[in-house]
Amino acid sequence: MRLYPTETPVLTLIIEARPMVEVNGLYYIYFNTELPKMAYANLVLTNTRTGFIRKAPVGFSWTTFFFGFFPALLRQHWLGAAVQFAVALVTGGLSVLVFPFFYNKWYINGLVQDGYVVDNSSIPLEEIASKSNLTLPALEHA
Repeated sequence: MRLYPTETPVLTLIIEARPMVEVNGLYYIYFNTELPKMAYANLVLTNTRTGFIRKAPVGFSWTTFFFGFFPALLRQHWLGAAVQFAVALVTGGLSVLVFPFFYNKWYINGLVQDGYVVDNSSIPLEEIASKSNLTLPALEHA
């Protein structure tokens, strides 16, 4: 958080509004200056039927933010690519501001539904499950 001084009280429309503080005749406005964190973890998922291995980031999708539906195409997530493309056409590209917040979670849920289980992760699965509200089946190692 940062404080920005102004000389008069200002009405602000921001996502995370905080009360203004007056110090020595100046009003200070709190602004949240933190960017969304990049993917805070990476998963390696293995399909138990086919043996295929996929890597999946967990968290905000910067690639989707900058490249739209192309990361879904490269990941062969056809439904994700089609939906993002269609919504981008309808919204004139403004959907690129929404999809990055949930695309990685959508991709991981699709992999789990297709029979993938977590083989390896960069942080403990319990931490990922609690932060992202994902149910992640783990591969049983012998």
